[in-house]
Amino acid sequence: MSPGLEPHGQQDPRSPLRKWRRELSLSTGTSDERDEAGSRSAPQPKKRPCTFPHEWGSIPKQQGAGRGRAKAGWSGQVAASFPVLCWQPGEVGVGCVRGRRRKGERGGGAAATAGDGKGQGMGGPSPSRAMWQRRQYFVKLSGLLLASSFAWYLGYVFAAHVPQESLSTSIAYLQDIGKKPVLRVPLPKRQKCDHWSPCSPGSYAYRILSGGGKEKLAKICFEDELLISEEKGNVGRGINIAIVNYETGKLISANFFDMWEGDHSEEMVAFIESVPQGSLLFMVTHDDGSARLKSNAKKLVETLGSKEIQNMKFRSSWAFVAAKGFKLPDDIEKEKINHSDSKKNRYSGWPAEIQIEGCIPRNLM
Repeated sequence: MSPGLEPHGQQDPRSPLRKWRRELSLSTGTSDERDEAGSRSAPQPKKRPCTFPHEWGSIPKQQGAGRGRAKAGWSGQVAASFPVLCWQPGEVGVGCVRGRRRKGERGGGAAATAGDGKGQGMGGPSPSRAMWQRRQYFVKLSGLLLASSFAWYLGYVFAAHVPQESLSTSIAYLQDIGKKPVLRVPLPKRQKCDHWSPCSPGSYAYRILSGGGKEKLAKICFEDELLISEEKGNVGRGINIAIVNYETGKLISANFFDMWEGDHSEEMVAFIESVPQGSLLFMVTHDDGSARLKSNAKKLVETLGSKEIQNMKFRSSWAFVAAKGFKLPDDIEKEKINHSDSKKNRYSGWPAEIQIEGCIPRNLM
């Protein structure tokens, strides 16, 4: 322990700290208190400038006027903060000498004031430390500006050398990352003659579509090939007929017979009778197919298996598939009819078109 600093409660009345506290009370007390204690106190020492050490240090010992006089300091290391009297010419100030820092205590002790109070506190940063802090700030700011400039230049070079299409694709890909995936049902594979389901490898696919009104013409498709259609230019008003070789699946002949103008019923009878054995016949109407159709023609078609030919009316939509020289299976769709009705017609004066489709086995002969 440093000289003159005794534990609390065990201080010697003659100790320097005790004397300094008494001097402090005299300097800060009232005039009456100072007059009352004047007889007991020692004469004041000579006035001298006040000095305060920044860290650990010693206070030079002042020569007193006698044994009982107060001293302005003592030699030895300062172990703690304690009140000190200091004098400037014509002024008396009170300060505190900074002692050892306690553990966890922030820096910066009490400021020593003297005279007009313009003295600087002992706990403030030194000029060299403040200058170092300013240099650190400018270095950090310069580094930030340099890094920003380099990043901008790097992005400019990257954008200039990357193709625009690749850049757009990458941006679009990044935008799609946060989106939920959309599950799309794959489009069904197209089948022959636009069937919903494919025919077996040992079958022929067919589809017959009647005409609708004046604009939509009839079509006959066999094995994904149009035998009669507007594109082919061989479709007309009346009854359209296509003949196919059953064994080869090739078209033999195709024609149409107008049943509104002229006498073409007998021509149709002759055409059907000339069909060779082992042939497939596909028949379909466009517009009207019954106005000039004679009874012998109806009977001939009836012998091929038709059940609706006798019911044909004005502008009826009719489709029929038959075979000559062999019989078609009962489970395939062979005939359909749709009569004209002013209350139900899809088109003005004409019924809706009809269609039949199916698969014909190739082993019927």
